[in-house]
Amino acid sequence: MIAGLLLPLAPWAARNALSVGRVQFLAPRYAETYGDVLPTGFYAWTKTWMFRFRDAYLFTWKLSSQPIDVINLPPYAVDSPEEFSHVTSLLEQYNRTRGMTRALDLQFAELARERSRHHPIRTYVWIPIERSASMWFTPRTTLLPFSGRFWPLAESYHYNPAEFAVTLGFALLNLLYVALFLAAAWFSRTNPGVFLIVIFIVVRTAFLTQLQTCEPRYGAGMLSRTAGRWHTTPLPRTAEEPNQGNS
Repeated sequence: MIAGLLLPLAPWAARNALSVGRVQFLAPRYAETYGDVLPTGFYAWTKTWMFRFRDAYLFTWKLSSQPIDVINLPPYAVDSPEEFSHVTSLLEQYNRTRGMTRALDLQFAELARERSRHHPIRTYVWIPIERSASMWFTPRTTLLPFSGRFWPLAESYHYNPAEFAVTLGFALLNLLYVALFLAAAWFSRTNPGVFLIVIFIVVRTAFLTQLQTCEPRYGAGMLSRTAGRWHTTPLPRTAEEPNQGNS
């Protein structure tokens, strides 16, 4: 079984061995190139609170290129005034050097450990659940000229009715895809293949919640599979309907 899994990846591993000098069967976790120094401590800190896609623009994707404004830090990213002061100090150090030094990254890593130690259920249960919901149900307007602003409803509607209507439409489309899959899974619950699809979606979702950012595009492929599952699922036969295969 292991050989069967590795054999299709062998050409890619051989290509990496020749081009980058190391055998690598899969893409690296952070999509880094060989020799890159990664701010894993900063990533660990954001994983203790980040579940909204917009925060990737405000924090993660600004690293080493733009200053990070502490005013964008959501209230749930800190647990006390002392922690807020500490985070403010760390971000000020980053802004002064416009880069994540190893020493600064270690401080973020220590802060991540403290937050996880004090609130393990939040870090390892609730944040992944919130990230899953964000990936599955955030309206996919990233490539459209809309901000995706949705909450609070009344304020978003008055701010830009047209944008609100488009965002609402994509949100309802997400719900429709999920509803179609749940209906298809229920109608085909006796089919062993449905169980495999459900396991795939659960495992893939859990894996994607552990990445450094939470992006709705990660769930786009799974949404297409949910819709595809509906189209390939036969409707249940009623008791009165004759079995054509036996006629």
